[in-house]
Amino acid sequence: MMPDADGNTLLHLMALGKVKEKEFDFIKFAVLKYKLRLTRNKDNRTPLNIIKSFGAQAYGLKGQPKFKRKVWEWFEMHLE
Repeated sequence: MMPDADGNTLLHLMALGKVKEKEFDFIKFAVLKYKLRLTRNKDNRTPLNIIKSFGAQAYGLKGQPKFKRKVWEWFEMHLE
């Protein structure tokens, strides 16, 4: 759960679409259990900033319909 070399946490990777939908529940569990907070990566972006940057694109990451919307709604409900 430590940030990688670019400062990205599990939450950043989820926002970037680099996790599979089946990993989503694990990440939700980890965030709630360990009380993870939004942090900024080396580009000074939070996971929510990353998701917002995709705003003009159609929803869906890596062929997973509505995954980005699902992630966004969960972030808003639990982390802000």
